[in-house]
Amino acid sequence: MSKPVPKPITDQLQNFRMCFWFWNISHYMLGLSAALGASLIAVNKENAGHPLVDIGISINLGVAVALATSALTFLKASAKANAYIQAWRLLHNEVVCFQLSENGSEDKLCDAHRKAEEIVGKSD
Repeated sequence: MSKPVPKPITDQLQNFRMCFWFWNISHYMLGLSAALGASLIAVNKENAGHPLVDIGISINLGVAVALATSALTFLKASAKANAYIQAWRLLHNEVVCFQLSENGSEDKLCDAHRKAEEIVGKSD
């Protein structure tokens, strides 16, 4: 029978997972928005003299693309997502060992938690 995991550790695992998904989704949404917006601007510019093809892209889309691109670069969403999933994996691995091993100690969980926080801290 597995041992109960201390609540602060299970809470932190959930936090790491939620942060991973937030940064991962942010990375892809910003990247796709920038790529799609840039493509629409390029198509509009290329076909500006043909009224049947003109899709009427406003200057606001250009600003949105610039903001999405700069946020993608500045926020480092991909690096943060990777850090959170690495931290989750490290802590989760120690939780599994803690639950399955008769001599698993809470000290090892604390050490894994500390190392996981260091991983996350390096991504900021």
